[in-house]
Amino acid sequence: MDQRTLELLEFPRVLQLIAAFAVSQSGGAACLRLAPQEGRGLVDAMTLVREALEATQRHSLALEPFPELEAVF
Repeated sequence: MDQRTLELLEFPRVLQLIAAFAVSQSGGAACLRLAPQEGRGLVDAMTLVREALEATQRHSLALEPFPELEAVF
């Protein structure tokens, strides 16, 4: 997708809104680096999101802040 289209769709603003929900700084930074997916990549990404949502609902998992892990990687 070209940059003009992303700007018209306010994609950078959407990333900022998503990043605001991150529970760590590195998670927020990762959200801001996201790019639109197409084709098989989109299907794979949506499958992972659905599975994660189902797991959190099934097991009542709550996300809480945790120490930054950047130094570990």
